[in-house]
Amino acid sequence: MRVGGARHAGADARAGSDLIDTVVASKVEDGQLDESPLTLGELAIVKHEFVKVLAGVSHRRIEYPGTKHITDADDDGGDDETTEPPGDAG
Repeated sequence: MRVGGARHAGADARAGSDLIDTVVASKVEDGQLDESPLTLGELAIVKHEFVKVLAGVSHRRIEYPGTKHITDADDDGGDDETTEPPGDAG
């Protein structure tokens, strides 16, 4: 499983890199960076940083058993504080 997961992560990283390359190339071809003081070397650094950010945003989170997010609703739909303990029905 680990090998497949690593291969999939590598494919995702390559796809992210390709996406950033395509976007930046279109901006350059369109002339949107003509008056920018960025050098091609600096632009390469910016692209690399965008790829890292994209990878961080799109990575899959680990699901932990028994962990519940605070925004998840209670299963019973009731309020635990108002529930009387069994045998206390006066």
